[in-house]
Amino acid sequence: MNLRRAALLTLALAATAALAWQTTRTLTAPKPQPLAALAPSGALLTIESPDFAALLHSWNASPEQKAWLASSNYAVFSNSRLFGRLTDAEAQFAAASQIPAATLLPQVAGRQSLFAWYDVGNLEFLYITRLPAAQAAQTDLLKSRGRWSQRQAGSIPFYTRTAGQGTEKRSVAFASTGGLFFLATREDLLANALNLLQHTPQASSITAEPWYQDATAALPPEATAPILHMVLNLDRIVPLPQFRTYWIQQNLTQMAAYKSATADLYRAPNAFREERSLLLKSPPDPTPPDPDLAPIAALAPPSGVYRATANPTPAEAVTALEEKLLGRAQPATVASTSAADPTLTTAQSGTTSDLETRIDTPAPIAATFSTQALTQALQSAQIDQLLTYSEAQPATALWVPIHNAIILHAAAPWSPQAIAAALQQSLRGTLTTSTLGIDFHATGPLYTLTGPKPLVFTIEGPYLILADSVPLLQTILQLPKSTAPALPATLVTGFNHTAQRAPYTRLTTLIDGTPTETPAFFSQNIRTLSDAFANLQTERLIERHQGPVIHQTVTYQWTAP
Repeated sequence: MNLRRAALLTLALAATAALAWQTTRTLTAPKPQPLAALAPSGALLTIESPDFAALLHSWNASPEQKAWLASSNYAVFSNSRLFGRLTDAEAQFAAASQIPAATLLPQVAGRQSLFAWYDVGNLEFLYITRLPAAQAAQTDLLKSRGRWSQRQAGSIPFYTRTAGQGTEKRSVAFASTGGLFFLATREDLLANALNLLQHTPQASSITAEPWYQDATAALPPEATAPILHMVLNLDRIVPLPQFRTYWIQQNLTQMAAYKSATADLYRAPNAFREERSLLLKSPPDPTPPDPDLAPIAALAPPSGVYRATANPTPAEAVTALEEKLLGRAQPATVASTSAADPTLTTAQSGTTSDLETRIDTPAPIAATFSTQALTQALQSAQIDQLLTYSEAQPATALWVPIHNAIILHAAAPWSPQAIAAALQQSLRGTLTTSTLGIDFHATGPLYTLTGPKPLVFTIEGPYLILADSVPLLQTILQLPKSTAPALPATLVTGFNHTAQRAPYTRLTTLIDGTPTETPAFFSQNIRTLSDAFANLQTERLIERHQGPVIHQTVTYQWTAP
C-alpha cells in the first residue's frame, strides 16, 4: 500500500471502511461517554468509535485490504480526480505538520475516538481520541511542539502551524490534556473544543443542535455500544456541490426529503449489522402499521436478488411486470430540445417518382399494446404486496441466462382467466398483431404462454406467481413455507453475492469484450471489487416506517473464518 498517498483518505474513511470489511474480529464494549459533547457546533457529520485503533489495525491486517489495493478498482480510483484532491490535501497536511500522514495516523489512533467534519470541500475536521498521556508524549507531534506556535484556550495550551499559500494553505493544530488528544485543521475548532472541555459558557456543542439531538434519539436502544456510530446533518450535506458530484446514487430529490440520519454498526459472529435511522423533514400523515412481509420474502429463492415491498400501486406492479417479464412496447418519449429546421432546402419525405416503389407497400399496423386490462385486474384483486426476483444462471457456451419472477399478494381471490386475458392484451402489438399465438395453455395449476416469449404463471392461495422459466416457478413453489417470526416492514430486499459472482464475471466479460488499456468498468473494475470482498456471502435490508423516522436494518453475512 502507498501509505503516503492514501493516508489522508485513510484518516477520512478508516472509521467507516475498517469495520465495514474486516471479517474476523469481534469487538464489543460497554457504552463509553460520547465525545460529541466536545465537538463544536456547525459539523456536517460525525463518526465515533469505542476503539478506533483496533479498527485501523484490523483493516490494515485484513486480506480484504491487500486484495483491494491490488485490484483494478483501486487502480481506477487512484487515477480519479477525487483521489488526486485527497492526495494534494494530504501533502498540504504533511507540509504543515512536517510529519508524513502515514506516520502520524498510527501514532494518534487511540481507543474511543471521534471525527467531526465541518467542510468536506476543504477537508476541515476535528479529531478527538482517548490517548494516555504517556502514549501521547511519544508522538512526533508532542516531541516537536517546541517548533510550533503556542496558543491558549482557557487554562489549556495548544499548538498550531500553517504552511502554504492560497488554495494550498493548510493549518494543523493539536493539544493533549487529561488523557484526551485533539487534532484539527482549524485553530478555532480546536480552541472551541478545549473550551467545551472546560465548560466555558459561550462554547456551543453539536449535541445542543436539533439535527444531532433528533437523529441520536431516533436510534433504537442497544445493550452495547456500536463499533461505529455516524450522525449526518443531511439538511446541510445534500445541497453541497461535492455531494451532488460524488453521491453515486444521484437520487438527490429523495435525499432532500431528509433532515438528518444516523447509522450504527454492530459486530456479530460472521456478520455485521447496520442500524440506520433517517428523519423526514415533513412527516407523513398517520399510516397503518407495516404489514408482515416474512411470508412473501420466504418465496424468494436464496441464490439471487429479491425486493419485497408493501402496498404497491397497480401502476407500480405493472411497471415491474414490464421490466422483468413483459417488456415495454414503446420506449419512453424524450422531449426534444432542438427547434425545427427552418430552411426550405431540407429534403421532403417523398416525391411523385416514389409512387412506383411505395404503392404496393402495406400500411403499417398500429400496435394495440395496452396495460389497461392488467391494471384493472390487479386493482380488482387489491394487491398489497409485491416481490421481484432476478437470478443469473451458470453460463452456457454463448451466454449467461438471467431469469426473473414476480410474486403478487392480494386481499381478494385471483381469477386465472382474467389474468391470462390481461396478459394477452398487454402482449398484443409486441409479439403479434392480435392475440394469435399468445394463448395460455393450462397444465394443472400452471398457465404457460404458447408463443415466442417464455412466460408462465400460477396461483397459490393469495399469491399470483409469474416467471419466465418453468423451473424457476417450480423452485418457488417447492420452497418451504415461512416459519420465521412476523416481519412488519415496508421493504425487504436481499442479495446473494456468493452465488452471483461467477455468472456476473462471465456476463460482464462478454459485454465488455476485449479489454482496453483502461480497465473495463464491469468485468475488471467492479468485478475486482467483488473479488476483494469475496468473503461477503449475502446482504439483506429491512425498512420500517415509524412516524417521521424511517428505520433500516442491513445485515452483511460473511464466510466463517
